[in-house]
Amino acid sequence: MKKYSLVIRIIFLFLSTSFILKSCSSMVIHSDVESQYVPYVKEFERHYGSTVDIAGIGTSKLEGTKIGICWFMFRSITIDPIYWSRATHLMRESLIFHELGHCSLYRFHDNRVMSDFCPFSLMHEYAIPQTCYRRHRQHYINQLFGEL
Repeated sequence: MKKYSLVIRIIFLFLSTSFILKSCSSMVIHSDVESQYVPYVKEFERHYGSTVDIAGIGTSKLEGTKIGICWFMFRSITIDPIYWSRATHLMRESLIFHELGHCSLYRFHDNRVMSDFCPFSLMHEYAIPQTCYRRHRQHYINQLFGEL
């Protein structure tokens, strides 16, 4: 099982590197966690049971429909300021948890859905609708941290 996990992480590293090299022109790397994100990181760490090794979380306009990006190789997260300014507390939490899921837990996207058509995982490639996040928050947290 550990060998399989190592292979998955190597593949993730390769794909992340390829993505970064392809999109370097729009890349913004952050060297600290901006204060507006600290409460969400602390909440993530509370569920995780440990501190996260993240270089930074910052704000920068993202291209297209992206609302957050984990720059895996740099352990840095970029959040779109327009989305953040309009998001509720729950939506902010789900976004930070999703990006930290990539950067700290090495999670990939999981596009399964539940019987009520809500995403099965916080690692779904699209933002979780607030109604789904509110209804299934504990499931999402258990699923995110339970697969370590």
